[in-house]
Amino acid sequence: MVNRLIGHFDVLGVVSETKRPLQSGRNPEEDKIIKAYDREWEEKERAYFGNETEFRLAENKILRVDYQSASGKGAFEWIKKLTPQYLILFSSSVIKDPLLALYHGRLINMHLGLTPYYRGSAATFWPLVMGEPECVGATVHLVVKQVDAGSVLGQSRPRLVPGDSHRDVSNKNVISGTDLLSRCITLYASGKIAPQRQDLSVGRVFKHDEFSAEAIMKMRENFSSGMIENYLKYKGERDRKFPIVEA
Repeated sequence: MVNRLIGHFDVLGVVSETKRPLQSGRNPEEDKIIKAYDREWEEKERAYFGNETEFRLAENKILRVDYQSASGKGAFEWIKKLTPQYLILFSSSVIKDPLLALYHGRLINMHLGLTPYYRGSAATFWPLVMGEPECVGATVHLVVKQVDAGSVLGQSRPRLVPGDSHRDVSNKNVISGTDLLSRCITLYASGKIAPQRQDLSVGRVFKHDEFSAEAIMKMRENFSSGMIENYLKYKGERDRKFPIVEA
């Protein structure tokens, strides 16, 4: 995502936060399933993004911080010195004050989920568990204190084909979401799109600790039973039940 933005914008720096620790299962068997699922992530990501292992920036433009430190004092002071016009978030921990207050209206997040239907953690994963691939997508929105609740600049769905695995779906979503992000930054900065408030009375917020081996197995069953193929057969009709903000 960063390397794609570098091709379109003057990227002043990157705060790179350590990945959230891998969740452990409640017992050895569940732990085995979760770890195998995580390994599959890495293998498929290499197939899609194998040449994107490093930021295309000088090391002095990268601040590496521990998990949940992206809006800590050190990161805040480092960012403030750069005086960026906008802060762009992707897969970070929750951003808090004083960073949130200082950049109000200029903090833009790419959420890999279609809000307000799926908010919070693993928002690409849960629609596949619930049998709703029409709710897989990306949302570019302004950041507020409430999780994934800020006004929306634009949304997209990845282009799926029969036979796509859950990893194909996830990685395609990253690609289409990054394209959307670049477009939304340009349009928002030029005043050509206005943020649209979300209806938070619908949808659900998922938490990290809800992720489980049981959910993984349910998702796998859905794919085995032709979930993607059934969705594509009635794509237009099913997508209309979950309208999105086009950009």
